[in-house]
Amino acid sequence: MLQDICSTKKSFAGITVVFGGDFQQTLPVVVRGTREDVVQATIQRSTVWNNVEILHLRQNMRLARNVDSHAFAEWLLDIGHGRSRLSEDTPTSITVP
Repeated sequence: MLQDICSTKKSFAGITVVFGGDFQQTLPVVVRGTREDVVQATIQRSTVWNNVEILHLRQNMRLARNVDSHAFAEWLLDIGHGRSRLSEDTPTSITVP
């Protein structure tokens, strides 16, 4: 739509767009889609992805204010990277701290 409004062929009409979020936690919804369908619907598989400049946030501001949440932040990263810690009581469940 931006291309139409600005009469240009540039991606997003040359306007800087910021995407926020954690791609590990925000997958697209594909009705009755297989795992492969969901992966194909992600922004990383889109034609606009070649024009994206990735900037990484390096400092966790929540941890800077609350040292007690360090263990929880580590747990979230482990879950996101597939390193889940299974519950001792039920080995098919994950214990949430």
